[in-house]
This record gives sequence, structure tokens and C-alpha cells, in this order.
Amino acid sequence: MPRKEFIDLVEEIKTTGKPKSMTIREFLWLFDFCEKRTSGNLWRINEFLNNEKLIVHPNLQHGVVDDTITLREKDRAKIKKGMDDNVFDPISRVSNLDALKKTPQSVRRDAKITKAYHIMWQNNFSQVPVMNDERTVLGIVNWQTIAKGFIAKKENNTVRHQ
Repeated sequence: MPRKEFIDLVEEIKTTGKPKSMTIREFLWLFDFCEKRTSGNLWRINEFLNNEKLIVHPNLQHGVVDDTITLREKDRAKIKKGMDDNVFDPISRVSNLDALKKTPQSVRRDAKITKAYHIMWQNNFSQVPVMNDERTVLGIVNWQTIAKGFIAKKENNTVRHQ
């Protein structure tokens, strides 16, 4: 059961609409003198927060107990009316993905293996597609493929021969 101080804090957040920041340790102590993030404690806390329409960011389960979290109200969904972009749209749309705004990274099959390596390293990719035109995927090059080629000490260092 939440402490009175915690319930007062929840009421303050709901009336002012301003989030409150604190450490995970302070939050756990305010909730119910609990000091551990056991599954039972987290379940009780999440049930209470869901009933009160509150959210903790970042999640309580991650990080160390002295990390800072923010307790705030859940965002209220608003239906988009007209073409006003400033209104919140509660539906996730494919057109909002950042990946759609970028040109896909790929290598040609006759490219040097070092080019594939650099593309993967610079973009933090685990693999890169091998393509000869915009629509035809011939395969993929991944870290394992590159490593096998280096270990085998292949003479030809093109993507095709890896």
C-alpha cells in the first residue's frame, strides 16, 4: 500500500500536471518502504500506477537504484482533426519512422569487402544487403561472413567471393 506522502505526490502531479524527478531508491521508499525491486513489489507498483494513470520513465526495472526517474501522467490521446501537425496522433504510422527518410545502405556484389565492413561499422549494422539494382537482393554480408573470409585468407577480397 502506498504511503501518504506518495499519495500526496500523486495528487500534486495530477493537479499541476508537472512531472517529479527522483531516484529509484527514493521512489521505492515513498511507495511502501520497499527497498527491493522484486517481482511482487514491481507488480503492486505498476498496478497502482496504471490505476492512477501515471507512468515512470525510464522503467523501474532498468538501471541502478540511484538512477533518476521521472513520475508523470500518461499522455492523453487526442484525435487528429484537420491538417494541424501540432495535434498529437495516438496511432503509430509507418510514415513516421526515421528509417523511411534515409536511403537504404547496401553494397554491390563486386564491391570490396572493406566497403561492406565500413558501412556496417559506421552505421552499427549487423549485416548489409548485397544488391545489384534498387530492387534485387542477392544476399547479405554479415560479421560472420567477413570473419570467415579473413580467417580463410581468401585472395579475392570482393563481396562476391566471401
